[in-house]
Amino acid sequence: MKHAEIDEVGWRSHVPKRIRRLVRKYRTYFISQLRAGRARVKGAFVPTIIAAAFAAVSWTICKYLMGEPNPVFAPIATFLCLGMSRNRNIRKVVELGVGASIGVAVGGLVAVNWGFDWWQIFLLMSVMPLIGRMIDRSEMTAFQMGIQSIVMASMITGGMVSASSGVFGRWMDALTGAVVALFATLILPINTESRPRRYAVLALNDVSRALRALGHGMAEGSVVMVHSAKGYLSATREAVTDGEAALASARETSRLNPVARRRSLTKLTELERILEMTDRLEITALIFERQARGMVIERGEIKTVSPYVLQVATIIDQVAAGIGSWERPTKARNAAVAIAGELAPEEVGHNDDWRSATLTSLLRAIVVDTLQLTGLSNAQARSTLAGNDPDEPEGLPEVEDWDRRSEIWGTDELPAIGSEDRRYFKKLAADELQKGEDD
Repeated sequence: MKHAEIDEVGWRSHVPKRIRRLVRKYRTYFISQLRAGRARVKGAFVPTIIAAAFAAVSWTICKYLMGEPNPVFAPIATFLCLGMSRNRNIRKVVELGVGASIGVAVGGLVAVNWGFDWWQIFLLMSVMPLIGRMIDRSEMTAFQMGIQSIVMASMITGGMVSASSGVFGRWMDALTGAVVALFATLILPINTESRPRRYAVLALNDVSRALRALGHGMAEGSVVMVHSAKGYLSATREAVTDGEAALASARETSRLNPVARRRSLTKLTELERILEMTDRLEITALIFERQARGMVIERGEIKTVSPYVLQVATIIDQVAAGIGSWERPTKARNAAVAIAGELAPEEVGHNDDWRSATLTSLLRAIVVDTLQLTGLSNAQARSTLAGNDPDEPEGLPEVEDWDRRSEIWGTDELPAIGSEDRRYFKKLAADELQKGEDD
């Protein structure tokens, strides 16, 4: 009888709600991390193959042209300098190459003259990284100088390299590998904006998934589903942080490469704006999740706001697709303008429903951030909201530089409200709600 009751009610009802909430939250987080990892592998696949190919070239040069029997440091230096990114920085390649070469030379000299024991290890690992820090602020250069010196010293002591000719030969191997990497960096095309753009798309996709979880959770009165949005938003935060780091690297690469600087400066500026707006969007969505969770606990279903949340989620997906293909997301912008005109808290909440009115006010902020992602200024985006005058966006003050319109996708005139686009996104939201009820 007990088993029959479990089958009838379902096993979920016998698991504490707090446990189910945590499981769903971390499941969404790990799913987002898996998607992000897959995107990283996809982005690193071609650069890794290229680095491996040039590592094989440096080995071939040292072995068959220079006559070195086992030039292991050549491919190591080449692969280390090229890395797994399309944004290869000439200065970084030179610094890593010099660091690895110096590490090999100094490690060999220490082993030949003083042997290799605990105090030599202490000497190399304390002095070489400091020299690396003096050469470059990157920790990678310091690490490589220390590691390569230890490897070289151990090879000489272990008899794998002759003490008489080994130091100079291995140093030449490392130097040759660095030169091959520098040559590859100079001849290979670079695309500085691809990595930060990829992270921006990842972050926006996770925001969209979070809003979908919120929309369905509010429609069904499911606290567990609403809380699962937090996992997606945590992944969004990590994607934005990674995107900012990739953007900083891309800017440095552009400064040292005149061709990349001329081609990418405007795009990198726009990507900086996009990442800043995505950061704001994640914070606003997190506040929305916290409020929605509490209100679902108190009241249950909140069906007045959930369709709008699902429509905004679909619009953000369209914005992410536009950023990914680097095309103006006009269709998404028009639909967002139309939704903004409908989000009047007193109407959506029917005056006496303060919970729906509160969530509608928060959703208005999300729509403003979304409109700014499409290129509008903050004043233009806010002027489209219900209750504001769309003919006088300049009457609303700008707050920060990021609140100005986009130099690429911005417009001096507000876009016309596209009824066809609005109906399209409204139908998608209705279909999603119906699918959720069927499930």
